[in-house]
Amino acid sequence: MKTSLGAIISSFFRLHLCKEKGLSPNTIASYSDCIRLLLEFCCARFKVKVDAIAVTDLSDQLILNFLDFLELDFSRLGNGVW
Repeated sequence: MKTSLGAIISSFFRLHLCKEKGLSPNTIASYSDCIRLLLEFCCARFKVKVDAIAVTDLSDQLILNFLDFLELDFSRLGNGVW
């Protein structure tokens, strides 16, 4: 049985960050915002909806491209404009 990316992320936030690590709600919200940006970046890059993104789509090169985007492009484009 295949586990969805959404289920993995949800479990990470609920179980690992909140219960196991005991992180503050503000830290968890910050992490959540970053994941949301990554998923929006993936949707734009692959031209798919978020539920079509698989864990295997998250390659090291994709993450590097996302970080480059944040560093170089995001500040010029403005928040939420792809």
